[in-house]
Amino acid sequence: MSNVYSNRLIQAPAVSGGPLAAYTVPIGIRAVVRCIVIVWGSVLLTGLDAWVIDSSGTKLARRAIGIGTSNYEVDGGCDVFEGHWCYQPGESLSVQTASGTADFLASGYELTLP
Repeated sequence: MSNVYSNRLIQAPAVSGGPLAAYTVPIGIRAVVRCIVIVWGSVLLTGLDAWVIDSSGTKLARRAIGIGTSNYEVDGGCDVFEGHWCYQPGESLSVQTASGTADFLASGYELTLP
C-alpha cells in the first residue's frame, strides 16, 4: 500500500482573460482533483465570470457575479468547490475569466498508474 498525499495542482494568481493552461497530467499518473478555490477582489465595476475547464470543454467550477450587484460579494470573496474529478495522462485543466480578475487554486492526488 502506498501513501497518498494531497498536491497543489493549480496556482494561478491574477487571471484576467484566458484560457490559461494551468495543469497537465504527467505521463504515468492519474490525477484526482479534490478541491478548487476561486478568489476575487472588488468586482463592483467589472463583475466576475471565472471558471476552471478541462481539455474536453467541461467546466469543473464556475463563479459569476453581475456588474453592480448590490451585496457583499462585490467587495471580494472566495468559493470552494469539492469533488472527485479524475484525469488521465495528457489531459489538462485551464483557468479563465470572461470578466473580472481572479486567483485560482486546485489540489488533489497524483496517483501512479499500474
